[in-house]
Amino acid sequence: MTTAFADRITCKVPAPFFESTNVLRFSSCAALASTILPNRNYNAFPGARSASPPPLGCGPGAARRLMDMSAIAMRILVLTAACLSMADASAKDDAPAHQWVLYRPSNSTFYVKVDPGKEPPMEIPYGAAGDVPLYADFNGTGKRIPALYRKGQWLISSHADGKPDAVVNFGGQPGDIPLAVDIDGDNRADLVIFRGGEWHVRGTRNLAVTQIVHFGLPGDVPLLADFDGDGKIDFAVFRAGHWYVDTNRDGKAELDFAFGGMAGERAIVGDWDLAGHAVPMLFRDGEWLVSAQHDGKVSARAVFGSKGDIPVAVSIAR
Repeated sequence: MTTAFADRITCKVPAPFFESTNVLRFSSCAALASTILPNRNYNAFPGARSASPPPLGCGPGAARRLMDMSAIAMRILVLTAACLSMADASAKDDAPAHQWVLYRPSNSTFYVKVDPGKEPPMEIPYGAAGDVPLYADFNGTGKRIPALYRKGQWLISSHADGKPDAVVNFGGQPGDIPLAVDIDGDNRADLVIFRGGEWHVRGTRNLAVTQIVHFGLPGDVPLLADFDGDGKIDFAVFRAGHWYVDTNRDGKAELDFAFGGMAGERAIVGDWDLAGHAVPMLFRDGEWLVSAQHDGKVSARAVFGSKGDIPVAVSIAR
């Protein structure tokens, strides 16, 4: 049996509690009260249309009134529990599905999982020892594909078949860290090298021009994402549990928050809740920790992967 409360929450309530109707819509607590205990001359909530209940007293009828009031309380509890349960289920149903991507160096394989779902992760064998995994939309098709960075070479597998069909040379100095994200707004991932506090950006609009941005220090973990939801990619670094974000691309941290700090964890950013901004995440030996509010508190957890794996990407499944 289905009940709608205030025309906003739909609840399934056991049939014995409502005798005569399948779909009930309440605009007020008074209307709900008259339904919880029909055919009585008093109500369960202030403001109901029927008269106020007589005093319980000790005379004739007191036992019946006590039973009726107990029935009111029981039905309220059942309805409340049902409404809360259905509201929680509805919220879960509305939550976006996520795509998780990790890379396992021990067998040089990408693993791609979409939740919720019981299907095993898709496996893409690709790479060799020492390769750095990437997963981005390099072709502007709206689909992310695997790529590898190998000593200055970017090996892109457009068909996700473990074979490179595009090779780009960019970077190659010892310690270079590659990243790939659409910075110039043409819907294709740009190539980025982080080099000890310098960001070298090779946009796809003009391959002959390399933009240099200064932000961060040697040893920082570089990250690229839209942290403030303005539609532009921000430069960020993770440093011993602290996140510093340059939203104006002026070399200064406009955002600064703490999250993490344990040895061996890996920092990553991704799309999470359709809010329009990226959220910080941590990967700890197969456990993914999400801080959706940028407040250092874990708002969600997921388990995928194992010790030694490299987190590559988290996005909302399209």
